[in-house]
Amino acid sequence: MTRQRRKPQEAPSAPIETEYLVTDMEKLVNERFDEYLDGYPYQVSISDFRPAMPDGKLPSGIRRIANTHVSSIAPGTREFAGIDIQMQFPVVPEAENPLNINFKWTDGIECRIAIVDRLPIILVESGDQIIKSELLQRSEMTSYLNSTGLPEGMWGSDINGLIADTNKSRDVKLRRSSLALVDPYTNMEFVHEMRLMRNDHGEKELVEELCLNIDHFTDEVSIKDDELYLPPAPTFRNMLRFERNDSREAWVYRGAYEGKLETGEFVDEIVQVNPSLGLPKNKVINKALNVLSHPPY
Repeated sequence: MTRQRRKPQEAPSAPIETEYLVTDMEKLVNERFDEYLDGYPYQVSISDFRPAMPDGKLPSGIRRIANTHVSSIAPGTREFAGIDIQMQFPVVPEAENPLNINFKWTDGIECRIAIVDRLPIILVESGDQIIKSELLQRSEMTSYLNSTGLPEGMWGSDINGLIADTNKSRDVKLRRSSLALVDPYTNMEFVHEMRLMRNDHGEKELVEELCLNIDHFTDEVSIKDDELYLPPAPTFRNMLRFERNDSREAWVYRGAYEGKLETGEFVDEIVQVNPSLGLPKNKVINKALNVLSHPPY
C-alpha cells in the first residue's frame, strides 16, 4: 500500500497582531535555522534499503552472512528481503551505539550487525527470538560493512549524499535537535525532522518539519527522604510547528500545539499528552522571538 503524506491540520485564523508576530518568527526561523542546528548529529532510520546487484547477485558480504551465520542454524531456501539501518550521522565509530544494521529474509529470519556499548556484535533472530549471538572481531565487522552494499553516503558528512543514496528505500527518516535556554524555568528545543516519502501523486518527496518545543518547568521540587531524586522535568509544552518541502525552500508556519508533559516509558523520556491545536499565544511567540533574535551561545 502506498503511504500518503498526511495533510497538515490548519490552525484557526489569528488576530492581526498575532499574524505580524508569526511573520517575524518565520523570518527569524529562516535566518537562524542553520545556526541553531549545524553540527548536531542526525538520528537516521532507513527501511528496506536494497543494495545494487549489477551482476544479478547479492553483494558478497550478504552471501557470506547467509552462509556463515544463518544457514548453519536455520537451514532452508529463502529470498533476501532488504536492509534496515539505524545510525547516527555522521558516524562516530567510537560512540557507544553508532550503528545497527539489520539484514532481512522473506521467511522472517533477520541478521543484525551492530555496535553496542562500543562492542561489535552479530545476532540472528527469528520473530522475537534470538537464535544466535556472538561478538565480532573489529576486522570482521569492517569486512561486512565494506562488502554488503551499504549506501556509500553513510560514511560521509553530507546528509544530502546519504538521502540521494537511499532514495529507493521504502522509508527514510532523519531527526536532529538542539536546546536553548529561554529563562530559568523555560527551555526551547529545536527539533528538525526529515522524511523521504511518496506524496499524493506517488512521487518521492523530501518533507521537512521544524518544531520549536517551548517546555515549561515548575519552580518547586519536593523530595522525601525515601524517594529517588530525579532532575527537574518540564510539565507543559507549547509547540510551534513549521514545514518546508522540495517545492518550497523557506520554512512556513503551520500551527501551534500545547499540552501537558508526562514521563514516558524511560525515565529520561518526555511525552506530550494529547496536544491540542490552537492559536499561538503572543506570550509564547515572544519567548521564541527572544531566542531567535540572537545567535546561539
